[in-house]
Amino acid sequence: MSVLTDHLERHLGAIQSGWPSRTIGSSKPSFQVAQFSSGSGPGTVGYATLGLHRQALRSPASNKHIHMELLALLPTYLEAHQAAAILLQVGETVGTSGLALLRGHVIGPAGRIWDESEMTAFYVGIPVYFPDEFAGVVVDGVDVVLAWLIPIYSAEAEYIWGAGWESFEQLLAELDPDLTDLQRPSVVP
Repeated sequence: MSVLTDHLERHLGAIQSGWPSRTIGSSKPSFQVAQFSSGSGPGTVGYATLGLHRQALRSPASNKHIHMELLALLPTYLEAHQAAAILLQVGETVGTSGLALLRGHVIGPAGRIWDESEMTAFYVGIPVYFPDEFAGVVVDGVDVVLAWLIPIYSAEAEYIWGAGWESFEQLLAELDPDLTDLQRPSVVP
């Protein structure tokens, strides 16, 4: 098993399923999405990309190269193929653009993420539901960061653009919503 897989399974349990990504014009998967046996707590399951880190992504803020994997922590009632499809789409978009997702970035809004929820976007954060060491791992001498895709509402996305991601994270710290709950109330009016 790889260092990355070992790292993820230590915190999220054993891999249960996987879905390959396909690079346009290639029959080889460029990365895959794995579903793990658990998530950040009861009623949640973790999903992560595996292999996206092999591409050096450019930071839009500093032009520094960043190696990353994407993480989603979602309710167990959500069908696995739906969660995998989201991570595959975001991962392929990131890989095609060559740009890293940084803490505070918003992906979307682009319509409802799932039928059961009014959430329309993702906020890129650090995986605060785990010990600090979970946020990164060294793979073959390369630092790999885990970018947590947190489902958010359009109003929250607009708040982040207006007030800044630090202000949004302050709201999250004060209100302490369950960021894995697709039905949670918005933290902004």
